[in-house]
Amino acid sequence: MPGFGLSRPPEPYPYDRDYLPAPQTRTQREVAAAADLEAGRGVIAGTRVEATAYVAHTGMAHVAALTAQEADLFKKYPHAAERFQVIVDSFAGTVVTEIARMNRSRGYER
Repeated sequence: MPGFGLSRPPEPYPYDRDYLPAPQTRTQREVAAAADLEAGRGVIAGTRVEATAYVAHTGMAHVAALTAQEADLFKKYPHAAERFQVIVDSFAGTVVTEIARMNRSRGYER
């Protein structure tokens, strides 16, 4: 999906051990290990954010398409307007529920 980076590798992060001298002391090794851990966490967090954005983008695109279809069907079948609206609204609720579930699983609750 263009714009979400899901088809390309992640951008390199600023900390790159290849450009730093090998740690010599215990403190340097601990700092390097901590920096590696944080860099890894950053990549994971970025991937999760992109996944949530992908779900939101896909969900909004489908809600827009269903809303347009609902409007067309309303013209042909005005007596079923409430049913069409419930279907579209239910799908939109499913998208919101999925995004909320993704956020809860990461501890983003308010």
